[in-house]
Amino acid sequence: MIYDFLLHWFYQPLFNFLIGIYSLANFIYPDISIGTVVIIFTILFRIVILPLSWKNDYSEVERREIAEKIAKLETEHKEDPETIKRFKKTILWQHKRLVFFEFVNLTLQVSIAAFLFKFFSTGVTGQDNYLVYKIIKAPEHINTYFFGIDLNHPNMQLNLLNSSIIFLVELLSLWNQPFPVTRRDLSTLIFLPIIAFIFFGRMPAGKKLFVITTLIFTIFIILVKRLLYFYHKIKAVVNNKTQKETSESPVDNEGEKDDKVMVENIKEEK
Repeated sequence: MIYDFLLHWFYQPLFNFLIGIYSLANFIYPDISIGTVVIIFTILFRIVILPLSWKNDYSEVERREIAEKIAKLETEHKEDPETIKRFKKTILWQHKRLVFFEFVNLTLQVSIAAFLFKFFSTGVTGQDNYLVYKIIKAPEHINTYFFGIDLNHPNMQLNLLNSSIIFLVELLSLWNQPFPVTRRDLSTLIFLPIIAFIFFGRMPAGKKLFVITTLIFTIFIILVKRLLYFYHKIKAVVNNKTQKETSESPVDNEGEKDDKVMVENIKEEK
């Protein structure tokens, strides 16, 4: 029952959306690769959830605060699990908006990953064509080759590229974060790409293409944020300099001279 619900209310709409994009792209450019369509689909998906991702990225300070509070709590009450459990709930409730955004963002990412896994397992082979809506024409054939890589099967080159970009994203995140780099950050930087290489090793290459496109989009967002940071920093310096020059301008001195002239004129009239 749960499978049928997810199939018809989650997988089927996304499947038709992807097939619709492929049919349109295939009409414009015959025998286009499904890899190109996955890239377009991923970019559209990331644009839709961009406000959520932007909010999530700017909540790093709050996440650190939660982690520090919980770590301190576990140290001070390590012999009282009930107190730790109760205070954890209180801390999470105090930051309920952040927890909600984290949950929604993670759910969306996992859901799309699960969708693409099924799509490259049964969708591209035509087994799911019975789910295509009547207003959409199911393609007779889907080109699964992308620059010579069969996206239906695992690919070592894409897997290596995927792990390399994960390393680059983590490195840029450390460069962009407002905190000193910790040992835990360095461990994540080293071990996350290795874990990802093992985890994605046996998955279809099409799934990796989605992850790679997502990571490249993330790099773009990080760089934009960094440019905005430098822009606001330079703007603040210029504004401070302008205010300083204004406060030191000779306007006040000229006012004092005018006052002295006025006093002298009054004396002469007397």
